[in-house]
Amino acid sequence: MAERMEIKVEGLEDILSGLDKRKEYVAKAVNSTCKEFKTRGPGWISKAVTQEYTIKAGEVKDAIIGKHSIGHITLGGVTLEDIYIEYSGRVLSYSHFRFTPRKSDIKLLKKQIRIPGQRISSDRPFVWMHAHRNQNVKVEVHKGRKKVLKGKYMSTPFIASMNGSPDMPFQRTSQKSQKVRSIRSVSIPQMITNEKVAKDISERVSTELGKRLQHHLDRYSNK
Repeated sequence: MAERMEIKVEGLEDILSGLDKRKEYVAKAVNSTCKEFKTRGPGWISKAVTQEYTIKAGEVKDAIIGKHSIGHITLGGVTLEDIYIEYSGRVLSYSHFRFTPRKSDIKLLKKQIRIPGQRISSDRPFVWMHAHRNQNVKVEVHKGRKKVLKGKYMSTPFIASMNGSPDMPFQRTSQKSQKVRSIRSVSIPQMITNEKVAKDISERVSTELGKRLQHHLDRYSNK
């Protein structure tokens, strides 16, 4: 289900006080400002999100204009009194955020270990192979806050590409299981409702719409 954020335009009453709303130029200014919310809004919102998160601004913009499946963000409102942002989306994999290493992280060790040949489809009863270990996968979803990824299961996360996916963190469902799952992070709704991001979006959109309204009032009143 989609969630919604209502936006109150800063100084709207002060800007419109003393103006006759029935005047054609006032109606034109309000209408132009509402339209600009649809065109300029994606940039304002993506900037607020990417100030806090390491997701690319282009991905957030694409979610607004319907080009990306990471989620859906709708900018709506017929008048400046009912401007809103509506959003929904799935929990995203870490491929949308910063993580290291960026490629398969398996490192061969000098030490060799003996394993049953059948594990690697060998006719020999036993074979000697270099032991290997995974590097710690570090993620940075919030800017400046790196952490070692633990994941949902007890197994160690690793970097891989599966079924055509980009390289990203995966994890086995258990130490012995061959089943793997991509590790998930946060969703578009979680990012937008983050206290810091929500405040930034509300203030940024409110302030910018107030500026655009004043600009259009000045523009149309001089015609």
